[in-house]
Amino acid sequence: MLSDHAAVLEQLLDHLATAGAQHIALLASSTVTDWGRTLQRTYLGWSERHRRRPRLWEMAFGSPSTVMQDNVRALLNADADVDALVCAPDGAAAAVLPVIRAAGRTIGRDLLLASCVDSTALAHPPITAIDLRPRDAGDSRARLLFAS
Repeated sequence: MLSDHAAVLEQLLDHLATAGAQHIALLASSTVTDWGRTLQRTYLGWSERHRRRPRLWEMAFGSPSTVMQDNVRALLNADADVDALVCAPDGAAAAVLPVIRAAGRTIGRDLLLASCVDSTALAHPPITAIDLRPRDAGDSRARLLFAS
């Protein structure tokens, strides 16, 4: 079982738009991985189809939380219209919460926050996230390996 990253990101973006978001930004990992390329390509395509200006902020793959925080701080300072933020890198949504709060923004009220990787750290405040089902993916890969 492989995750269809493009399809689930499309669903996530549609969900944010349905919830009222007009200016959705993506904090993305660089395109050095297929996952990074897929997410950026999907976000840009979705933005074009929905006639929305893309707000893509790219970081090096594996950036530490301080880099994630610096990028979100710069994003919020540069574009006050952002009303939804999708964080692609694992741990980014939880890492940027202090920056969002310091900017005077409230999750769920004036900024929707979502993550491309689910985690128990996203429970407070509740953050929308994509469940990649890593246990299921690992199980199916192990079955393929042992079937060989």
